[in-house]
Amino acid sequence: MDLTASEARQAALTSRVRANETALASQDERLSLILSTLNKIDNRLERMERLPIR
Repeated sequence: MDLTASEARQAALTSRVRANETALASQDERLSLILSTLNKIDNRLERMERLPIR
């Protein structure tokens, strides 16, 4: 009986770990997109700063 309970706990923990890994992968992708957008904005601002003042 203890072995069955232990296996059930292990399966539940494994499932939770996989769910967390999936969530973190999605979060990493979103953060990467945000960073990419910020880099584009930064590049545009740098180009604007180099333009001559009219």
